[in-house]
Amino acid sequence: MKYKTIIFDMDGTLVDSKINFAAIYKHLGIEPGNSIIEHINKLSESERKSALDIVHHYEDEGAKLS
Repeated sequence: MKYKTIIFDMDGTLVDSKINFAAIYKHLGIEPGNSIIEHINKLSESERKSALDIVHHYEDEGAKLS
């Protein structure tokens, strides 16, 4: 299948991604408002993989709910 257009909705105008950021912060053990990406980048390789798995889980859940 060929696509002519791809629409990115980064601000939630068309679709609300329903990502549970509060749960991500809690699960990762960081204070809300801090950068999730910066936190993950400071972790060791094995910790980073686990943290990314957590984030991907919540992203998948949010996508299912959007």
